[in-house]
Amino acid sequence: MRRSLVFGGIFALLFSVAALATVTTMTPVNIVDAQDDGGSVADLSTATPGPNGYPVTPSGDEYEAYQATSAAADATGEAAYFSRTIFDFNVAYLIGTDMAESPLSAQNAALYLGAQAIHSWDAFLEAEASTPHQIILIHPTMADAVDSAWLAEAYRNRVLIVGMDIPFARLAELVGDQCMRDPNPGIDQWFEYTVLYFTFDITLNQPEHRETATRRVLELCEGLSGLEGAWPTHGSYNQGVFDATTLEELRGNLLVDTVNYGLVPPSRQSIALPDAPATIQSPELRGN
Repeated sequence: MRRSLVFGGIFALLFSVAALATVTTMTPVNIVDAQDDGGSVADLSTATPGPNGYPVTPSGDEYEAYQATSAAADATGEAAYFSRTIFDFNVAYLIGTDMAESPLSAQNAALYLGAQAIHSWDAFLEAEASTPHQIILIHPTMADAVDSAWLAEAYRNRVLIVGMDIPFARLAELVGDQCMRDPNPGIDQWFEYTVLYFTFDITLNQPEHRETATRRVLELCEGLSGLEGAWPTHGSYNQGVFDATTLEELRGNLLVDTVNYGLVPPSRQSIALPDAPATIQSPELRGN
């Protein structure tokens, strides 16, 4: 099954995956303006929301203008994607006991995802105070040590939280998402390791409704009918791990969602990475 993306074409081809490996569910959403201008949101259509709160595709005379606006947004999104790498972002890997032979080892996370290994929650909070993280990876050896209230707040504020072999229900509990449904139950029986993350965001014409809209999506499992100009993103990425190179696919999907979220890469930093095998592309290669 193919992962839903906010910009199509090349990305739909890039991230097509086998049904048993990845299943993602996405809710229709306005596309985030991908220019690095603070992550403003661009309204891609002149359509008014329908009765369920989702935008209605224009028809008739409006359709040509809608297509032109959508094409421009696609081009903007592609430009943003190819202007960044995962190494532009601050990535933390919360991991207790590291197993070097595992494809999800701290070394592989550093190599493929630019992640800094952090071995305690207190150490993470100390690092977070000086260098906020846009992406947080959590290993099972740290799942019981994290502050789930802190993670839930981060999840609601466009921080990508990735479970590195954490079961679906456990990650949903950690980020306080009571309404996410597992699109691929039993995946942990097919693969020795899995990687998983959720996406959540709400575009609102009336920001004062954010708390109500968030509760309806994440706690009450309702739509946003009645909230004019409210469009949610609520989905999951679920991938079986064949070997360490699976992290390359995870990397690409995380990059797409940094664009979707309108995240602005922090100033590029020099990251000391382990020596890479000859088959691994340089971190300087844009779009990876």
